[in-house]
Amino acid sequence: RPGTDPVVLIKMVLIQHLFGIPSLRQTWRECDVNVAYRWFLGYDLLEHIPHFATVSYAFCNRFPAELSVEIFDHILNKALNNRMVDPSVVFIDGTHIKASANKKKFQKEQVNKAAKVYDEVLRKEVNEERAKLGKKEIEDKDDDEPPKGEKRCLPQTRTVECL
Repeated sequence: RPGTDPVVLIKMVLIQHLFGIPSLRQTWRECDVNVAYRWFLGYDLLEHIPHFATVSYAFCNRFPAELSVEIFDHILNKALNNRMVDPSVVFIDGTHIKASANKKKFQKEQVNKAAKVYDEVLRKEVNEERAKLGKKEIEDKDDDEPPKGEKRCLPQTRTVECL
């Protein structure tokens, strides 16, 4: 039986991550019916796509653990060299999501910690600009609780649904 090109296996995982497909099995099904994915993988309409178990086995046993980091670094360096990425601006996602394996149970929690830090930084920047314009600073109101009967609809409160 002929072997599968490792590039195809890596491309299948890349498709999975780029399009947010939750499992390799679903990725395999999508690659089997999607002409654009087949073109990207280099397969004709009648050729068999490598089975999802082949992809899983390769990433568990054949490829080194550092492979995905090396691929990411290579792509990032290419983007930097072609001036597609501006390294002076960095965005960090600090969303806390509580893990839960029960799909029938939902919890809503508010995450305020990161929002307070963001609020302080933003307030400082606004006050610096106001000082340049000769305007009075905005006071830091320490309102942890919204007024009674009113919900706070500010960007500092986020509702996270845990699945």
